[in-house]
Amino acid sequence: MDINQLTIGQIKEIQSICVGEMKNKSTYPVGANVIVRTVTMIYTGKLKQVTDTDFILNECSWIPETGRYMNFVAEGKVNECEPYPEELDVFVNRGSLLDICEMKTSLPRSQK
Repeated sequence: MDINQLTIGQIKEIQSICVGEMKNKSTYPVGANVIVRTVTMIYTGKLKQVTDTDFILNECSWIPETGRYMNFVAEGKVNECEPYPEELDVFVNRGSLLDICEMKTSLPRSQK
């Protein structure tokens, strides 16, 4: 195949195959319980899906106060917790992400 002989249609087809495969390869732990730290807030939840713009969580809680962050990550203990309704999908914009990690303990779900 001579790449210089490809038509615009063939190039677009190759591009759509490559982009489609890249979109399906997420290094984020979809299906796992996660801690999402943004520039202003911390969320916990089950990572349901990752889109081009958002992390979609369910069983989500907003954590306004963790206490010592290392203890929170290691033990899951929080000083304050505001859970969303369990069945509600919560969209966290990817542009606000500082870091995300798996939560090795159960999700905090009790208002505190």
